[in-house]
Amino acid sequence: MANRIYQNLLKIDIAVLITESKAINSINHQGIKGSIREYGLGRLLIKYLPYGWDVGKGQIHDKYGEQSNETDLIVYNKSVIPPMMFGDNLGLFPIESCKYSIEIKTTSNSKEIKSTIVKFRKLLTLYNSNNNELIHRIYFAYATDLNLKSELERYKNLDSNFHTNPAINVICVIGKGYWYFQKEKKDNRTYSCWKFLKAIEGGYEIACFIGGVINTINTNGPSFGEYLMDKNHSFITVEEKEIS
Repeated sequence: MANRIYQNLLKIDIAVLITESKAINSINHQGIKGSIREYGLGRLLIKYLPYGWDVGKGQIHDKYGEQSNETDLIVYNKSVIPPMMFGDNLGLFPIESCKYSIEIKTTSNSKEIKSTIVKFRKLLTLYNSNNNELIHRIYFAYATDLNLKSELERYKNLDSNFHTNPAINVICVIGKGYWYFQKEKKDNRTYSCWKFLKAIEGGYEIACFIGGVINTINTNGPSFGEYLMDKNHSFITVEEKEIS
């Protein structure tokens, strides 16, 4: 019963996100539309993040002063190292406080993916004194210009490190699906794997994306994603390659 309540409430919030995105299509200014869509996703994430976690935008930096490109959304915990804020949510965020860096696109296309790869490659050069833990790097799009090819197939052709150290390790496109990268051990061998969850009616891929974010934060705690997942729909492996 409890998981059904969570699923239904989140479904309502996702419907608001999608409806709001469609409602602003008539706005001519691309920057304003982009900011509204960034705010919408940030507002949705904040509602479900565990205590102590928040969402901002700006730049991520390390202790040597190296900085990332401007980032649409950053999931961070100020109890680790507080950010330097210059507004309600705009600031400079120490890399050790950050868990997710999110780029948000109105419509996914090759140009947007290429620019995101460049941004995230720069982020990966920053030093993280927290055991050099990598920040999860998300590419989130409200739509795509693709019809036949999947978003992952296109990304595979654009990132030479697709199987070993992809610049983007989470992809979510509304109405298309949710992909994430992980390495798995099998018979003393290491494989790179891309997992895929197909979109279904009601923004299920967005719900699972949110659950995945929270599960990654609560690595030693309960799995919120299990409250959101439908047992009849699960992830499948769509790309696998032995790397060592």
